[in-house]
Amino acid sequence: MTSAVQIASQYDRCFATLWRGDGTTVNALEAWLKPFWTEEYQPEPAAKPDAVSVFGGSGNGIRWFETATLILGYVPGCLDRCYKVPRSATIPAVAADATFVESLRPTGFYTSWN
Repeated sequence: MTSAVQIASQYDRCFATLWRGDGTTVNALEAWLKPFWTEEYQPEPAAKPDAVSVFGGSGNGIRWFETATLILGYVPGCLDRCYKVPRSATIPAVAADATFVESLRPTGFYTSWN
């Protein structure tokens, strides 16, 4: 079962590789996410997100929330769309080096917000 933490970390890993000159992983992840970007908007939960993609949303972050069946992703400024990723979806693996992004883990970006 896919989690918000998995999506957030894979998203940031992909964009870290893009900034290092390899766009192939970003293209794969964007292709995977595209069908889940929907105009069937669901209001953003009032709770703190389960994870945040710090490199997403043009640097504003994508806030990810888990429900029983979906992972909802909200981009700041997009008030009529959101990501609706089924928990059963399998996120593509990123084979690129992600040392920089992994170094963000202790700051809490990919863990539940307390």
